[in-house]
Amino acid sequence: MAKKKAEVPKVNKTDTKKELFIKAYKQARMVYKACEAADISRTTFYDWKANDQAFADKISEIEDSLGDQLEEIARQKASEEPAILIFLLKTKYKNRGYVEKQEVAHSGGMQVTWEETKQYDAGK
Repeated sequence: MAKKKAEVPKVNKTDTKKELFIKAYKQARMVYKACEAADISRTTFYDWKANDQAFADKISEIEDSLGDQLEEIARQKASEEPAILIFLLKTKYKNRGYVEKQEVAHSGGMQVTWEETKQYDAGK
């Protein structure tokens, strides 16, 4: 009897690169460094994030974890270095409530008028 060749499962190169990216992103927490580690472009990363929900969920989980760590640091170090932590939290973690916003309430009516004018160049 002839020996059967052992079947080698095919490895999806994209999935492997996604795993490399996620591992590097967990450590570095910077997109460009994770892209370098996975040997992909930033465009590829953003395409994966937009088109692969499972990948996007993993990225979101990593970012949420970083947000938790930053909140903890902010609470511990607020009296020593408030400016840098406030800036970081306000820009990166608006969705967690670190944003200054104004709410304007209006009651009653409002009248809107406008005037349209047309200008013609007589020389043409």
